Amino acid sequence: MNQEVIEVYKDVLKEIVLSSTERDYTSCIDKLDSLDDDAYEVEKDYKTINRKTQLPGHFLAALRILRFSLILKKKLTTRYDVFMQAYQKLSSKTKREKDEEQLLHEIRDFLYNVDALLGDFDRLAMRLVQEIHAGILFLFGSAPEMNAEFYKGRFNDESLTKIHPLLNELLIHCDRFEEEIRIMKALDRVRALILNR
Repeated sequence: MNQEVIEVYKDVLKEIVLSSTERDYTSCIDKLDSLDDDAYEVEKDYKTINRKTQLPGHFLAALRILRFSLILKKKLTTRYDVFMQAYQKLSSKTKREKDEEQLLHEIRDFLYNVDALLGDFDRLAMRLVQEIHAGILFLFGSAPEMNAEFYKGRFNDESLTKIHPLLNELLIHCDRFEEEIRIMKALDRVRALILNR
């Protein structure tokens, strides 16, 4: 991670500490989402992490997992509008071929699953950011000094009992995002074959 990216993570962490409303927390998540960081190291860790014993305890590491999940969310939603248009196009046909009917049902199921997954994810991301906020204030009080030591900080054991289950749930969402991305890629090939013939 280069220093510029680290500074953005620090800025987001500072904003989380200073936040007090859902709108503030949403702004922190949006800033993390727009970060120019592919989180490659997090993806490597995500593939090998023992979720029972190796979940991170550092403030910035928790944000990195959230950042990785936002990257996967973005990958999943890049083609959403294409599938919605395909669904509308197929739905509007008065007579559909058998393969078109099958595609219509598969696209409908995919869109439904993605909508449910995204809704769950957004609520989970909000809860995680709120717990990060609460965990830091629990350690440092209402006005922590934002120095170098602060940014190296770890949650205490009591806070981790709330944060680790959320991080684990977030990693499960990453698994589900990756599964839906695989489905999306396969479905996109079928969509192109059927609708472009």
